Amino acid sequence: MVFRRLSEIVELLKDWAAWYNSEDSGYPGSTPIWRLRNSPGETGFQSSIPSGVLPPPGLGRVQKAMNHLLESRMGQDVEITRMFYTLGLEETVKRSGLSRRNVYEKKRRGEAALEGFLLRD
Repeated sequence: MVFRRLSEIVELLKDWAAWYNSEDSGYPGSTPIWRLRNSPGETGFQSSIPSGVLPPPGLGRVQKAMNHLLESRMGQDVEITRMFYTLGLEETVKRSGLSRRNVYEKKRRGEAALEGFLLRD
């Protein structure tokens, strides 16, 4: 998939977050370790998809880009982007301790970093 506009990466991230948050994905509550560590009904924010849980092909590229960029100088921006799409604005503000303005700025930079990675991949 070739991206031409930032709106395309936004749509891809929305699709990724919908999959990530869906019960059909089996993530994050699908693994025995997760179930042992968390009480029923709790959802934890995981840094990576557990072994054996595979995202749909196009969304796997997004996960690969996130995993790569989390270890880069853009890591915090990508982490905020992930939180924003999976948890929403208010929860991201609460968990990160950042202002709304800073969350939006980091989200924008994270989206740009992901778009750049996906363009070259």
